[in-house]
Amino acid sequence: MKKIYRQFFYIITLLFLFLVGLYSYTTKDITLGELLSYSAYPFLKAQEFVIKPIESLRNIYRSNSALEEQISFQREQIAQLQAEHIELLALKDVFEKTKELREFSLQYGHAQAQLVRVLFRQLNAHEQFFLIDAGSHRNIIVDTVLVYKNCLVGRVTQVYPQYSKVTLITDKSCKVAAFCAQSQVQGIHEGLNTLNYTRLVYVNHLSKLQLGDYVISSGEGLIFPRGFGLGRIKKFELEGFDYNIEIEPLLDLKTLEYCYVVSKDTVIAQTEIAQESRSAPDNTSENTDQNTQEHENPV
Repeated sequence: MKKIYRQFFYIITLLFLFLVGLYSYTTKDITLGELLSYSAYPFLKAQEFVIKPIESLRNIYRSNSALEEQISFQREQIAQLQAEHIELLALKDVFEKTKELREFSLQYGHAQAQLVRVLFRQLNAHEQFFLIDAGSHRNIIVDTVLVYKNCLVGRVTQVYPQYSKVTLITDKSCKVAAFCAQSQVQGIHEGLNTLNYTRLVYVNHLSKLQLGDYVISSGEGLIFPRGFGLGRIKKFELEGFDYNIEIEPLLDLKTLEYCYVVSKDTVIAQTEIAQESRSAPDNTSENTDQNTQEHENPV
């Protein structure tokens, strides 16, 4: 088919040249330049109607390609800015949620406390524990404790390289030596594998209890430090020679996201430092009083 078109084109061209030559022969007044101009004219017209539109289409294609590249670059920039914006929003969220915890840490001077995040929580009738985002890579060890705003959360029972397992104070296996703040009644706080209440056991029937009294860790065990809240007495009743005491937890463990990991030794050391600083004599005030007396009683 292409061969036929080519032959047809050659025939048309030859016929055109023949007619131009015949015209020039009959008129006798056409020059060679004019003959060439007549021959070139159809090709010039073809360029005007065929080649120029093709060039225009090619330029449009190049412009579209450049625009597509620019749009692709802008999309990458937008995606990068969006990622940075999301990162800043996440940092803002973490900062706001840990603000009170950081203020608590500064207030009580837990220099070696580590802020951790709860990765996973198991809160059912069989087991109550957290998985936190700190393990042996952050020097977490077994039997360190988790605290939140001066309340006990639980103790570390298993440590892995990247995370640790924390048995909560609401778990049946978790037992904490405790006392009641107002009545000074001693007992053992233990969980019942439920979030709604725990209990205080081994309380003598002669003890006087008060509803709403805070239950605080006594520090008499080997793991949990003294002075951290566990709950409040919700109700109690006497059963034989012992009390059945129901404790209302102070924390909502379902929504807790961040807390601190501390050791008993760290809390004891910080408490001793705080007590020493409070009991230290104020030399400044003594000097001020002495200077005042000298001014009041000049020699």
